[in-house]
Order: sequence, then structure tokens, then C-alpha cells
Amino acid sequence: MTMFDVAEKLHELDDSRTIFAKRNPDWSATSEAVVCATPDDDSHPPEAVGFDYLLEVSIAKGAVEVWSGWRNGKQPTTAEKLDAVIYYAEYDCWLPLDGQKPLDPAVVRERFIATCDGFGEERCRWRDCTERRLKGLAFCYEHYGSRPHSANSSEPS
Repeated sequence: MTMFDVAEKLHELDDSRTIFAKRNPDWSATSEAVVCATPDDDSHPPEAVGFDYLLEVSIAKGAVEVWSGWRNGKQPTTAEKLDAVIYYAEYDCWLPLDGQKPLDPAVVRERFIATCDGFGEERCRWRDCTERRLKGLAFCYEHYGSRPHSANSSEPS
């Protein structure tokens, strides 16, 4: 299954599932993907080994709904759905309207950290990560939501 397939069938997917995809080097329509349940302990599911966390299905559907709402109810093409989902996965915010400047990732990071009231004292639970956890969470910003930014950090500890 590819990310294009996931976007095409998004409306049929169970909201309780999670989307994982391989980056090549970024997520794209041709990225290999798997949709599966996440274990109760939030560990990486066995069927998603080698895949990076993308989004929960419910959040992906929300990204598409907002895309449509911001465009006066226009029904997105599969490619437009995919753009909205990948943009949300990358930036933790909705895909801007055409002509609007996207948020700088550094600004998104800063705002998210502020929302968490900064960092806690303990180390991130991601394997081999030395960063401090965000307050009230088990992971640092880079690993929050199991969304690694490099191929070498695809598994939590």
C-alpha cells in the first residue's frame, strides 16, 4: 500500500488506527505505508517496523476536513488529501490556503514547546535520545508522537 492508496481510502479507514509510512527521503504519494492498531503501551506495532509514525487516522481525516472547510466545502482530490495529511504530519498544523505563507517549522516548534510549558527534568524515552522530555509527556519535541526525523531513530526504547 502507498500513501496515495491511504489518502484515496481515508474515509473508509477506522479512526482508531494509525498510519505509518516510509520516507524516501520525504513522505510522498509513492511512500510505502501501513495502517494498523497501536499497542496499548504506545510502542511501535510489529507490522510497522521500519516505518515512521505519520498520523492517527482520525487526525488525518481532520486535516482533510479542515482543508475542505477552508476552501468553501470543495471536495479534495486524492492528491490534495495527501498534501493536507502530509503537511499536518510534518508541521503539526493545517495546510495553509494557496498564497498564504506556511509557518516556519522553528515557530511551530517554539509554539508547541510553549504549549507544554517547556521541558521536564527527565530524559526522553526514545532509544538513545539524550534530550529532555516535554513537561507532562514521555518524549522530547523531536520524538513526540513517535514521529522520528531521521531513519536511525525509528524505534522507541
